[in-house]
Amino acid sequence: MEPTGERMVPLYHQEKEVYIEHMTRYLFASQFVKGKVILDIACGSGYGTDLLAKSGASKIYGVDISQEAVDFCLQNYKSLSTEFIVGNVIDIPLPSRSIDLVVSFETIEHVNELEQRKFLSEIKRVLKPDGGLIISTPNTLVYPKGNPYHVKELTLEEFMELLKPSFKEVKLLYQDNILSSYLFSEKNLLKKFDDLNQNETRITKINSLAPEDSMYFIALCGDGFNDEIKESVLLFNLKPEKKYSAYEKTIKDLYLQIQETFYLKDRVEALSKELNSIRLSRFWKLYVVYRNLRYKYESLKRYLKPRNSE
Repeated sequence: MEPTGERMVPLYHQEKEVYIEHMTRYLFASQFVKGKVILDIACGSGYGTDLLAKSGASKIYGVDISQEAVDFCLQNYKSLSTEFIVGNVIDIPLPSRSIDLVVSFETIEHVNELEQRKFLSEIKRVLKPDGGLIISTPNTLVYPKGNPYHVKELTLEEFMELLKPSFKEVKLLYQDNILSSYLFSEKNLLKKFDDLNQNETRITKINSLAPEDSMYFIALCGDGFNDEIKESVLLFNLKPEKKYSAYEKTIKDLYLQIQETFYLKDRVEALSKELNSIRLSRFWKLYVVYRNLRYKYESLKRYLKPRNSE
């Protein structure tokens, strides 16, 4: 499946920030799926559906509007616990009250305001009475402008106004990137993560970031989420780090060359000073007179030699 920018495809995006952003969300959601029936709505290329299946979901449906995406999922992530279906977010092709947990990452902003409400209504329809929803969306006040696939991005207030009428309990989390992608609650966002061995730059960035200024919002909707959730998820993009470490020897060699260049520069300056001191000495002045006389003498010899031979 070719990357168009509409959905993340690990094969093409593995060295990009979008990869760790998406994988962080699915890793976070994986703690809630064991033994449950899951719906991954707008599953895209299926990598997240596969991750949740491997995390213990008894059954997981991956639904996407694109036939191409579903075909890709079937080719790459088909298993006994997964089922991929073509479907629309405003008309989810699943029975009512059949799902324990709906996962919806970076989906709601792809439809207009009316369809967003219909989408949430459909989620409520397919959820069991005690079911829950984990949903994310970019913060329109921070997220870079110009994504052609986003129809209606949301502020924090708009996001909460959409969710609260459908769910009695909504827990809000925040996601942003430093050198990794991290996902925290408002409470833990302001902690210093000394136990994570973060350097001062990262700690300062976390402490200075207001929750509402985060790039993404993630909401846990429903009363089935307890207070012991593992909310601090950090995912480092290891592949680029390995890639860049391959250049370590080259960088060291260049550093040595630079050091050698500075050494040679210092050596040239020292020799120049020594030469200048010689040129200013009495010996050098006498030597210059001698050298000039010697040059004239040699020239005269060359001039006289042919005439004597005649």
